Order: sequence, then C-alpha cells, then structure tokens
Amino acid sequence: MDVTDFKKQFESFRTETDVARQYAERDQDYDDHHQWTDDEVATLEARGQAPVVINRVKVKVNLLCGLQRRTRTVPRALPRTPQHEDAADAVTEALRYISDNTDFPVISSEVFRDKLVPGYGGAIIECEGKGKPITTTKVPWDRYYYDPHCRYLDFSDRKFDGIVIWMDEDDAIADFPDKEEDIKDLVANDDEDETFQDRPERWVDYGRKRIRVCQHFYRKGDVWWMCYFAGDIFLSEPEESPYLDEDGKPCNPIEMETAYIDRDLNRYGEVRHYIHLQDEVNHRRSRLLYAMSVRQTIGEDGAVDDIDDMKRELAKANGHVKTNRGFQFEVLDNNKTSEVDLLLYRESKAEIDDIGANSALAGKGRSRSGRQDQIQQQAGQTELAALYDGHKHWEKRVYRQWWNRIKQFWDEEKWIRVTDDPTNLEWVGLNRPITNGDLLLQTAQQAPPELAQAAQ
Repeated sequence: MDVTDFKKQFESFRTETDVARQYAERDQDYDDHHQWTDDEVATLEARGQAPVVINRVKVKVNLLCGLQRRTRTVPRALPRTPQHEDAADAVTEALRYISDNTDFPVISSEVFRDKLVPGYGGAIIECEGKGKPITTTKVPWDRYYYDPHCRYLDFSDRKFDGIVIWMDEDDAIADFPDKEEDIKDLVANDDEDETFQDRPERWVDYGRKRIRVCQHFYRKGDVWWMCYFAGDIFLSEPEESPYLDEDGKPCNPIEMETAYIDRDLNRYGEVRHYIHLQDEVNHRRSRLLYAMSVRQTIGEDGAVDDIDDMKRELAKANGHVKTNRGFQFEVLDNNKTSEVDLLLYRESKAEIDDIGANSALAGKGRSRSGRQDQIQQQAGQTELAALYDGHKHWEKRVYRQWWNRIKQFWDEEKWIRVTDDPTNLEWVGLNRPITNGDLLLQTAQQAPPELAQAAQ
C-alpha cells in the first residue's frame, strides 16, 4: 500500500466523523464550564443579562468517576489447572508490578472520564525492546482516529486506526534520522489545508516548525501492520506490528472503549443525556436573575419626564419615580412569570440530578427510610451497569496486552518485589533457570498423595 492509501483512510475518518466530533467537543466544553455559545453570550450581554452556568454536568461526571475510583480492582491471574497455581501467582505479581510502574489506576480513571464525556478513550501498550519496561500511555481522545465503519464498542472490528502526534522538526529528525531531508522538505513546501489540528491546520505548523505524524496501524487478514507517515512521505515504512498476541501473531497495541454508539455509528458519552437539561437549568436561572433585576412599566406619553431616568430609579432598591399628574403610569407585576420559571427550573434541576448516578447512590439521600435509599441506589446502579462493565472489559484487555508484552520481551531472569515492607521483603522470580533436581522436586510435590512418598 502507498502512503496515499493511508492518507485516504485518515481522511475518511476526518470527514465521516466530523459531526460526531463536533458534538464530542461540545460535550467536553460543557464539562469544562463552557456552556453558552459566543452568539448567546453577546445577546445576553447586550440585554444586560448574565450568562449564568450552574454546572450539573460536571457534578454528575465527578460522581461517576468517584464511583469508578471506589470500585478499583487489581489484576489477578487464575490457574487453569492445580499444577499452574504457582505460575498464576507469578503472573499476578508481574501484572501488578506493571500496574504500579505505570500508575495504571490513574490512567484507567482518566480513560473512564473520556468515555463519559467525549464518548471514547483508551491507551497504547508498548515496550522498547528486550528487558525494557512495559509502558501504558493514555491516548487523548482528540488524537485518536479509527475506521469510521466499525460498530463495536471496543473497536474490535476496526480495519485501521492510529494516533496523531505533533512533533517539532528537530524531534522528528531525531526519531527518524534517515528521513531528515524529507522532513525538511515537508516543512518547507507543505501547503495543504487540512483540519486535524493542535490547533494549527495542515500537516505542518509553520510557527514552531512542527509536523503532524500519524502512527498508523492497519490490518491485512488477521495480521496487524504499522507505519509512520506525515504528509506524502513515510517516516517508517510499513511492516508487521512489532507486538505479538497470545497466538504469536502481530497485533494492535491500542486498546480503546466507547460508552455508546448510535445507528449512524456516531460514538458519544454519558454527558450527551444531560445537555438539554443543562441548557434548561442555565437559561431559566439566567432568566430568573434577570427578571428580579428589572421592572416592566406601562404608561401614556408624558407620564414621566425622562424614561431613562425612570429605569435607573426602578433598578434601585430604594428608587423613586416621579410621574406627571393626569397621565396613566403603572409598574407591572412580573412575579407570576418568575414563579412559573422558578417551578420549571426546580423541576429540570431535579430531573438532571435523578438521572443515572443519583444522590442516593453517592450516599447523599434525603429519604425518610433506609429501604427507600437502598431502592434508589439499586436503580442508579442498574442504569450504570453497562458503563462499568464495559470499562472492566477494557481493563481486562489491557492486562492481556501486558501479559503478551511480558512473554515477548521479558525473556531473561527478572525478580519482582511483592511487598513494600523493607523488613519483610518478598520476591517473585520470572524466567528462573530450573535444575534437574528442582524439576524432580516439583514432580514429587504434584504427584498424588499415595505416590508422593515414593516420588520423594
């Protein structure tokens, strides 16, 4: 395949997921308190109305993430047969060693938040070579591209995917020294108008002399291949992926997950359910505050000498309006309108609070009985079961990737410290040489009880 074929794959993602990514960016903005458009803010400011944000979205997301942190687990390998119990213990400790080394619980929680807000997230599991540390790096959701026609939540049916990396020219040359001239030519001559940005457009950011590099994975049959390209040049020629699966075949080291996917294959997160209710909360709160700060009047021409002065007086807590005798003038009562808005505001706020992770699930229930709190907690847990099951499945796939990296790259004797207590150190050895005596002793220990003595 030529580099143009990979660029077409990248472009197919960019064009076919454009709308979905715009919604994902909006959902991320809502979590980051940016919940009014520029046009809406300009209209409100011209009216003298405050663009109020009562961010219930962030409260819900923080609660869901807190529940995920509360239910964190550690990897554990189970034996298939009684003879493999010691091996399973060694594998368990190796996985936990990698988990501690890479701060995986923190990475897992960050990926879960991406799943809730923009809709998808994940990590790439790599190793630089024999005996080197195994790394788990979070993949930012807005730097990941994928086959737009895949429809599984775990992306397992994708034909290609990759990671966009913005690199300074010097760093790119250091990583790909044999492509130095091509990189310099790309920086000097690129004039494309593309939109997958950092935020600069095109494949090159001329301000800092950076280039957009794609770490691209694609599948041929049941084998995954990898390459690096930028613009119209290969920085690394296509070759079979350097990472092997449990069957010894080149595999894709990227593990991703999605919260939901609609029938048009648009991926989205839990936040999407809250957007319209959040808008209603903000708009009604802003309107309530505005209604409390202004007064509507009705009067005949000549009832007041200066209308602007009359408005300033009405805006004061102790203001006084002087009217002319013989003319009708009246301050309208807007309390009825405010009461309706207040009622609807309270209803929309209560509705968004009751969806999914409710207050009872967070231990903040205000019901009159423990049984009612328990029922509300069970209801919230039922609604969220699919989210947490999907994340546990993602973690399980990451553990398998770790084990595959261990089998492939840790082929020398390695010792892992199990406990952090310096006075009671415990070690687990991997790839330890076994003597004939050790082998005979293991055989004796695994023999049936009636033959154990004879075996000894």
